[in-house]
Amino acid sequence: MSMLLEVKELSASYGASRVLQGISFGVEEGSITVLLGANGAGKTTTLRALTGMVRTAGSIRLRGKELCGLNTESIAQLGVAHVPDGRGTFLGLTVEENLQLGAYSRKDKPGVTKDIAQVYELFPRLGERRGQQAGTLSGGEQQMLAISRALMMKPTLLLLDEPSFGIAPLIVKEIFELLKQINREQKVSILLVEQNAAMTLAMSNYAYLLEIGRIVISGPSREIRENEAIRKSYLGS
Repeated sequence: MSMLLEVKELSASYGASRVLQGISFGVEEGSITVLLGANGAGKTTTLRALTGMVRTAGSIRLRGKELCGLNTESIAQLGVAHVPDGRGTFLGLTVEENLQLGAYSRKDKPGVTKDIAQVYELFPRLGERRGQQAGTLSGGEQQMLAISRALMMKPTLLLLDEPSFGIAPLIVKEIFELLKQINREQKVSILLVEQNAAMTLAMSNYAYLLEIGRIVISGPSREIRENEAIRKSYLGS
């Protein structure tokens, strides 16, 4: 597989506080890649850096195009969709209105209508609640909506920040199975930030472990999952 995203010597800061210390990693076309690490390791900041939300230095290339220096909207238009921690749905709008907002920059109205129908096929619960305000949905349903709204952008790269947070285990399993289906059928590459190491290593192709703003371990997910020393030292299992 060719490399979709190439990140080299990426640093990111909030004011005078430097969070990322020059990290380098990549996401292969068609893959699911995971960033693991404890709270404060820099996982969320990495996703924010990729989408132009924090001050950065270094290089971020999507299919060879430099993203550093671009604003968030321009990066989204190039095919990067970000589902942030906390989901970010518009709670006062209905499910369908949220989906339409996800496609706000698209001009192909028939395509938008078709993709909304595809979302309801993928997430039947959302179809049942299409006229319901997002704020009245369960946590799992809101996460499904956040993912679906991102898919309405027709992304090539989907960034997900802690999609399992605050959701019942059975719903988490369902969402992760759907993410694998989206990756497989819609050919969307995924970069996933998670603390649920066991589940994400089982579903992903490649993994990076962050510690205090640095990548300390990287490799195929299967190798990391099977390495007892890594599991005990870094993953708590």
